Amino acid sequence: MSEIIRVSTSDRGLDLVLGGGLCALRRGAYAEPSGSLLIRGGAGAGKTVLSLQIAMSVAKRLGGDVVYGCVELLPVELQAQQASMWSAGALRIISADAEHEPPFAGVDPSASHVLAGLLDLGTGEHEHEHLGDAVLGLLTASRASGARPKVLVIDSLVHGYGLAATTPRAVSDGLVKLAADEGLFLILAEEAGADPGQWRFAVDTVLELEHGPQRRLSVVKHRFAASEVGPHPYVIQARHGLRCLPIASAYLSGHAREVLEWASGAAEHAWGFRGAESLPPPSGLIAVCGDDPSTTRAYARLIAAGAPGSELVFDWGAGSPESGATTAGSHDARFVVLSDPDLQPEMFLALAREALDDCGHVARVVIGDLAALTAYAHAGGLRRAILTLAEALRRTGVPAVVFETEREQGVLPRSALLGWADVIIDILDEGETHTLTFRDRSGRWAPLTRRQEQLGALRPGRP
Repeated sequence: MSEIIRVSTSDRGLDLVLGGGLCALRRGAYAEPSGSLLIRGGAGAGKTVLSLQIAMSVAKRLGGDVVYGCVELLPVELQAQQASMWSAGALRIISADAEHEPPFAGVDPSASHVLAGLLDLGTGEHEHEHLGDAVLGLLTASRASGARPKVLVIDSLVHGYGLAATTPRAVSDGLVKLAADEGLFLILAEEAGADPGQWRFAVDTVLELEHGPQRRLSVVKHRFAASEVGPHPYVIQARHGLRCLPIASAYLSGHAREVLEWASGAAEHAWGFRGAESLPPPSGLIAVCGDDPSTTRAYARLIAAGAPGSELVFDWGAGSPESGATTAGSHDARFVVLSDPDLQPEMFLALAREALDDCGHVARVVIGDLAALTAYAHAGGLRRAILTLAEALRRTGVPAVVFETEREQGVLPRSALLGWADVIIDILDEGETHTLTFRDRSGRWAPLTRRQEQLGALRPGRP
């Protein structure tokens, strides 16, 4: 049985929806790992950007170079697009020069490169018949220059060159088999039309990019691994490229636990309150409600404060509207400030996932003040996203603590999150002391529920 090699796309969100990334495998006893990916989309959808960033990631994983076959895109245009998207030095594209022999000059065997050249398909109505020879010619030229091709990109399969929906099945199958024989990971960018054509049947994975009022990515096919179909929103950002923002269900899928890098810093947590030792240890979703924002925040941050690992705080409404989503670290805490009033739920989950991945071992995650969500355009979706995050954290043993300070005449806030909380802690401010009432998920009042804490015992809030 061939071993499947997981290869990152370089984007965490896309890796998640693909169940850990793309798949390469040895298709023969002595064959090099190979795989195939088709990226379909209309003009301006981001096919070239995604092809380029995935190609470089796969090439680095497999230890070689990228050969980029240009059909309608000139190599110099590819270089210009790369320069505007990624920082200098992040990627080196070498264009073929007919005056040089071999045509690619400056290949460094110790680094990965993108060697871009035009595919000579001739003229007439049968350009597809010359595709195999043109690809072999470009591969031969790259090897003659000292390159080690591991990834082959063809950009793009367009109707005007007879390479889109009208391409015979024998041509699509033949190119995929050629790549497998050469030990290459094949990436095809196809101009999407009404008829999807034959290419989707020949490849291992198919991604569809929808370029409309909102950009969306769908996993149409993923032959060797589980995937989350979508559609998933995506954005194209300078210095990052295409960034997939998985929908909420992707974080709770069966394969998510294998992909997400979160880990709890403690097998069992403590409340952090004197006198709460008799209560069950904190776990799942814990809601802290109070009148005073600073006091409520401080109690929320006391939960599991003694456990080893990092504290991650998602701060809603703090900072200026221009600050967007920023992070600040201290010796044991990391703050993510979420002040963009138009923040999308999928972007929040993506930011949360990246922060959790970067933290490593996490003792607890604190989210609030939920009262601030009323000022956000997508408040309902963000509350559902917080519930998704809490459930994903529960599966890894990390407590999620949310706090809210919005009350009506002393009554608990009517947040939808409270109905899902495993424990609700209600704080009654009585001057120099506070009364904490713990209630479990069933709504029954737990025994020994009233606890007193002095203000001086509170851990300081956000610096």
